[in-house]
Amino acid sequence: MTDDARLRADVLQALEAVTPLAPWLTSTVRDSLREHRKKGGRRMLAATRFSVRGLTAVTAVLLVALVAAAALGLLALRSVAPLVPAHRSTTSIAHYADSVGTDYGHVVDTVPRACVALDDTGCPGAIATAVSACQAFVSDLDRTPPPPGLEAVHGRMRVELQAAISDLQLVLAAFQARDLAHMNRVTEAFVAELTAVDLAKSYVLALNSGPSTLSDSEARYASRVASGYDHLQLATFNTTVVGCKLADGGCAALWTVGIAAEQDKVRSYQSDLQANPPPSRFASTSQFLQGDLAAEIRDLDDVRAAFAARDDNAMDIAKQNLTYFAGAITHDAGDVMYAR
Repeated sequence: MTDDARLRADVLQALEAVTPLAPWLTSTVRDSLREHRKKGGRRMLAATRFSVRGLTAVTAVLLVALVAAAALGLLALRSVAPLVPAHRSTTSIAHYADSVGTDYGHVVDTVPRACVALDDTGCPGAIATAVSACQAFVSDLDRTPPPPGLEAVHGRMRVELQAAISDLQLVLAAFQARDLAHMNRVTEAFVAELTAVDLAKSYVLALNSGPSTLSDSEARYASRVASGYDHLQLATFNTTVVGCKLADGGCAALWTVGIAAEQDKVRSYQSDLQANPPPSRFASTSQFLQGDLAAEIRDLDDVRAAFAARDDNAMDIAKQNLTYFAGAITHDAGDVMYAR
C-alpha cells in the first residue's frame, strides 16, 4: 500500500472516532507530540517522504478537530488582527462558555470527511456544508463580547478560525487542481489551527467550572508566554507560507524578508523565555517550548535555503517541519497560557 493510500486509511479511521466536543483531544494531542519528540520527531519529519507513522501520531489524530470554511484569501488574512471589544463586556462566563462550546461542537459535527483523496467527489460539498458552521462561530465571537480577562483568548480564537478558513480554501483549490501533495500540506496546517481553537475552547469551558488557581508568579509567567506567542502570529504566518509555492512570483518577498522577520520574532521570544526563568510548575514545559522555538528557527533557515536553491522537494520537507513545530509551539505555549 502506498504512503498516500495508507494516509487516507489512517485519516478515515481517525475521522470515524469524532464525537461532539472531542473532550479528549487536547490531552491526546499533547501526549502525541511528547511521544513523537522523544522518538526523534525532527529526524522523522526530515525524511524524503513524510512518515506515515508521523502523520498518524500528529496529523491524523488532529483531524478529529477539522472544520471547514469559506475563502478569505491570503491578503485578507494578513490584515486580520484579534478583535477586542472597545467597551467593557457584561457577558457572563456561563453564557460565553455555552456559546463557544456550542459553536465548537457544530464545527466538529461538520467535519469535511470527504476531502482526503483526489477521487472523493464529495469534497466540495463537504466543505460547503462546513462553511456555515465556521462562519457562525466567527460571527458569534464578533457579536458576543468576551467576559473581562478573556479578551486575548477571544481574539486568539478568532484569528485561528480565520487562518483555518483560508487553509481549507487552499485545500479545496488543491483538490480542484488535482495536487494531492499540496492538499496534504495545507491540511496539516489547517488541523494545527483548529487544534489551537480547541485549546482555547477547553480553557474557556474550564474557567466556567471554577476560577484560576495560579499564583501571582505563575500568572505573570503565563501572561509573558501568551504575549510572546501572540506576537509570533503563527496562524497567519503558517497559512501564508504553506499557501505559497516557489513558482508564485508574488511570494518572493515572503521567502526572504518575511522569513527573516519571523525568525527575529521567534528569537526574541526565545531570548525572553531564557532571561525569565519559569516557576517550578512550568519548568519542563518551558524547556519543551524553547526547544520548539529553536527547531522553528532552523526550519525557517531550511525554507530560505530551499527557496535559494529553487528546490521543491526541500521546500516541501521544510514546510512539513515548520507546520509540525508550529503546532508544538502552540501546544507547549498553551500548556502555560491556558493553565488554571
